[in-house]
Amino acid sequence: MKSPKPASTIEKPKSQTTNPFTAKAHEGGKELALLSTLMENLSDGVVSCDAEGKLTFSNRAIREWHGTDIPSIPPEQWSEHFEMYEGDGVTPLKFERIPLLRALKGEQVQNAEITLVSKGKAPRYLSCNADSIYDDDGKKIGAVVIMHDFTNRIQSEREMRQALDMLDATEDALLICDPLTLQFEYVNLGAIKQLGYTREELLRMTPLDIKPDYDEESYRAMLKTTQDHPELTHRFSTVHRHKDGHHIPVELHLQMITPPGGSAHVVAMVRDMTESQEAERMVIAKEAAEAANRAKSTFLANMSHEIRTPMNAILGYTQLLKNEPNLSPVAKNHLEVITRSSDHLLALIDDILDMSKVEAGMSRLTLQPFDFKRLLEDMGSMFRVRVQEKQLTFELDILDDVPSYITSDENRIRQVLINLLGNAVKFTQEGGVVLRVSTHTTEGVPIISIEVEDSGEGISEADWEMIFEPFEQSSTGRSHAGGSGLGLPISKRFAEIMGGSLVLLKTDEHGSTFRFTFPAQPCREEDIPHLVVAEKAILRLQDKDMGRRILVVDDRDTNRDLLSKMLERVGYEVRTVVNGQEAIDMTLEWRPDLVLMDMQMPVIDGKEATRQIRENDSAISRTPILIVSASVLEENRREALSSGANGFIRKPFRENEILEEVAQWIKVSYVYDESHEDTVVEAPSELRSSLREVLSESQWNACRENLELGDIDAVSECIQSACGSAYPELAQAALRLTDHLNMDALNTIFGDEE
Repeated sequence: MKSPKPASTIEKPKSQTTNPFTAKAHEGGKELALLSTLMENLSDGVVSCDAEGKLTFSNRAIREWHGTDIPSIPPEQWSEHFEMYEGDGVTPLKFERIPLLRALKGEQVQNAEITLVSKGKAPRYLSCNADSIYDDDGKKIGAVVIMHDFTNRIQSEREMRQALDMLDATEDALLICDPLTLQFEYVNLGAIKQLGYTREELLRMTPLDIKPDYDEESYRAMLKTTQDHPELTHRFSTVHRHKDGHHIPVELHLQMITPPGGSAHVVAMVRDMTESQEAERMVIAKEAAEAANRAKSTFLANMSHEIRTPMNAILGYTQLLKNEPNLSPVAKNHLEVITRSSDHLLALIDDILDMSKVEAGMSRLTLQPFDFKRLLEDMGSMFRVRVQEKQLTFELDILDDVPSYITSDENRIRQVLINLLGNAVKFTQEGGVVLRVSTHTTEGVPIISIEVEDSGEGISEADWEMIFEPFEQSSTGRSHAGGSGLGLPISKRFAEIMGGSLVLLKTDEHGSTFRFTFPAQPCREEDIPHLVVAEKAILRLQDKDMGRRILVVDDRDTNRDLLSKMLERVGYEVRTVVNGQEAIDMTLEWRPDLVLMDMQMPVIDGKEATRQIRENDSAISRTPILIVSASVLEENRREALSSGANGFIRKPFRENEILEEVAQWIKVSYVYDESHEDTVVEAPSELRSSLREVLSESQWNACRENLELGDIDAVSECIQSACGSAYPELAQAALRLTDHLNMDALNTIFGDEE
């Protein structure tokens, strides 16, 4: 008997052919045993059926795939044991398309791909060859199918596709070339996008076709370095040429890779650096802009320092003169004019600094509940006097639905209103000014709308946009003396920071109307903290404290003289020196109770002098030192405190501020002028109660946590952010404690309640 042919080549028997599956041929012969052994041990699966389609044989491979013996079942029951799909593994295989059934019907099936899923088993991808079985008489007695399992190949191909998909997903270009021919063997989608060629075009090219700065000799010389050190990845920057001719700056990672049993390949990972270089240029430009902005801010701060220093003398001496007992009414009026003019100049300086902060993105909102209608009434009272002086009318029109209490930035709103109302009064000669307030809702958010209407000269159309630009003024504005050209620009920026807007609603020869809108949530009256801080005039030191020693250190005569007169007036003994070195020497010699130290001085500045005094081995190292400076930069305050100073006072200062600061550190008491309104000087326990009303729970906890960590700067920032604008008196009282590192008082305020 001949050995059986594979199913794909089983032919219909001729008269001389003996079919191995005929019952007659297999009756007890050795051939049957040999055939059974061969069929049983084939790695391919073998299944046969009789003429009715009932399964008659399955070999070991089939049983292993199926997990159990295959019962002798007819075709209509095959689906109970096997799920069969087309070769894609998804499309169900129609019953009539089953290879064994097709062979039973007389079709010779070759290389038919199907997917077989036995219950609880992973899919198997099979290539099937099937044919009919005939006996010696040519009668069809059944069919046989031989199935080759190529699941591993499918899995490998799938993994390969996934790997290629991953390589195509990267934006970087991946190019693999033959080190001998230099021809590209593989390129990913990133390379196609990066270079502009199709995959087919690139696979006919070499690296020399895309590298304008290399010839073959130099490129092979570079490859030799890579071949000599295959364990290393060589990284360098170069230029590739796009299909359209433009050059692409790239970063290239090159390595020679030789897979086990394979040949070497040059693998290049290429990153387009165009955006990176553009980003780097943008970073450089941004850093340059920030440097310019810092330079501008420093310049403005220095200018502010230079202006505040003489202003300190002007305001200080004005305060001293006001204490003279025999001043005539005319002299008092002159002093008031000096004070108002000085305050106006300081307001202009602060406008410039505010504009700088807004442009630098440093301006922050302080959202607190406050009495909104009271603010509006205060604005009305403030400007009604100025309006009456010009014989104009003033109308405050607040609609009934406007909430009395809101949560917003009270200080910013006040500043915008002062600018708008000030301009309205300034540019109106006849008629009057109307302050109109209403409210509406936009997408569920309450919006406050404030209109300031005047009957002035109006603004020409050519100036409509310009009026909101810094340092620009309309033709009407230029015809009136005064103003920095910053009021409207700052107000517009503040409105935008608040999430609102400031627009010129209308203007003509009959006047102008500006509209200021901002979102604000209504709140309750009980949410509003109430704090009263008044001030008494200080007459002198208590008798027991007379003659306490104060050293004044400043390189400017006026500043030394001013501080000396303020301190001597109430009973302090004062000495003065002009630089930091003299301050150190005088502190050692005279042993003052406290030092008032300027920061910017020749020889040795205030910070270095403070540092050296603190490092001294004698008792002077514990002498309280307060820095008195015209600097408005927060970093200067921090530097002063980090040098060892106990506090930081900004010029221009009020006389009471200096005297109270000194008293706090050297534990003295004053005699006050009882004819003035009583002062509410809050003790730490009272400050605790006031701050508890103002700070939210998260702000209060942040202050406590930072105090426990010893981060006093963070405590100061939290207090300033929470109440610096809305409650300046409270903020000043609390910040005095942080500036002076008064830990006992701070622990009393933020510590656990007893």
